[in-house]
Amino acid sequence: MSKRRELIIFGCVGILPVLLFYVTYIFGEWYPVTDGPPDEGSQILLWVPMLPFMLLLLLSIAGVVFVAAALVISLFIKRILCPRLQIFCALFAITFVVGWFATGEIYWMIRRATFERVAQRGEVIIQAIDTYHTQESKLPKSLNDLVPKYIDKIPGTVIRAYPNFEYEIPQTRDTYYTEPYKKHKALYELRVNCPSGGLNWDCFFYWPSQDYPDRIYGGVTEKIGKWVYVHE
Repeated sequence: MSKRRELIIFGCVGILPVLLFYVTYIFGEWYPVTDGPPDEGSQILLWVPMLPFMLLLLLSIAGVVFVAAALVISLFIKRILCPRLQIFCALFAITFVVGWFATGEIYWMIRRATFERVAQRGEVIIQAIDTYHTQESKLPKSLNDLVPKYIDKIPGTVIRAYPNFEYEIPQTRDTYYTEPYKKHKALYELRVNCPSGGLNWDCFFYWPSQDYPDRIYGGVTEKIGKWVYVHE
């Protein structure tokens, strides 16, 4: 086997484990947000990639440090130090960084499509709340107050990992939360909590005023239809 081919093969070996991780990661993000019955296993699946991700991150940092140190040493000893290992480490780190950004885009494409469906499914609850408010001259204290007069039953999101809609009115929350409600004229909040693993507590919610702040609940907001997604 020629030296060039050997180096190419050695470099490809550095790419394969990272690619395998990102393929697994994308599946782990996609399956829990597909339509289906509530599935506790899918919630666990969201957390599974965090340990290998941190391991790959540390290995990538170590690889970059090694390549930098090897290049500096090579300048002094007048020859390339550990060329195969340098190629392995460099391709490993580059693949990790490129994959990080690429999977981030894919992750959000999957999530955005998912929560567009959730927003559509929540419309029937919003209509029932609005009808209750009009006829009763007050807001329901809970979604159960809507059944059976205003809605036959409370629908779910039909998303495996996040099956339930949650409902709150300002009076049930502390001052930290009620201030944004008052400022943005939010009579109530219909919400889906949707953490995606790690130290992440994303949520997706609707205010009847549809006037949302740029930041809330520790994250930045992004509008999806009448609703807003909080990137925590």
